[in-house]
Amino acid sequence: MAKKLFGKATVRFDGEELIKKQDGSIDLGGVNRHPVKGNDVYGFTEEAQEASVELNAFIASNTNLEKIRNADDVTVLFTLDSGQQYVLAHAWLESPPKVSEATDGGTTSLKFTAVKAELV
Repeated sequence: MAKKLFGKATVRFDGEELIKKQDGSIDLGGVNRHPVKGNDVYGFTEEAQEASVELNAFIASNTNLEKIRNADDVTVLFTLDSGQQYVLAHAWLESPPKVSEATDGGTTSLKFTAVKAELV
């Protein structure tokens, strides 16, 4: 039986869907493990890794760039068309939006970061 595979995602920022290119990605965060080596491999150390959502959002006439620029305690919902949903609670925008014009629609590159991504 064929299974539905992930191909498209929707991103909501404080309840509003961001219209975007088909390039959204999520880093679930967690733990990076680094090998500890000497004359042999002895084990590993762990380092915390934040969660993040990245996308190129189109700029429409109703896009509130001020709200996006000031995002510092927001909820980001990343929904995969295969059914999974992840929420980044208390997320923040990593860098101010930079708007670029284009004949196929002006965009801004956004990266929202949070302590963790949780499956809902």
